[in-house]
Amino acid sequence: MQLSLIHPVMGLMPTLLAQLSDSADSAASAGVSAGTLVFYAFVYVFFSFCTWKIFQKCGTENAWYAWIPVLSTYVLFKTVGDERAVLWTVLSIIPCVGIVSAVMSIVAWVKVFQKLDKSPWLLLLCLTGIGAFFVFGYAAFA
Repeated sequence: MQLSLIHPVMGLMPTLLAQLSDSADSAASAGVSAGTLVFYAFVYVFFSFCTWKIFQKCGTENAWYAWIPVLSTYVLFKTVGDERAVLWTVLSIIPCVGIVSAVMSIVAWVKVFQKLDKSPWLLLLCLTGIGAFFVFGYAAFA
């Protein structure tokens, strides 16, 4: 009885682990992985650059911290003058507790947009995937 429950899963294991024996499939998987890596690198560079420009517009000291993931969270809270920037940054990397920091991050971005004289309602476009590109690009370059 136990063998029948395990057997269907065992048949899927090579696929789930991406260990295909066919060299053509392996090459296709590598191409998709490389393409995905290039896409994510582009997204990281774009958002880091836009965040850096936004921090510069706000007159933030050490705006280049936008390129370092955890430090960009710290600089975001420092930009809006939050005295508990270290606390929110530490909470952002703790699983399950980070949701509180995520809410505070949204509040901080609203304050940043108000500081730049941009409508905070634009941040709602960030709920769509492509909208975030336009919102951050607009805030950084307009």
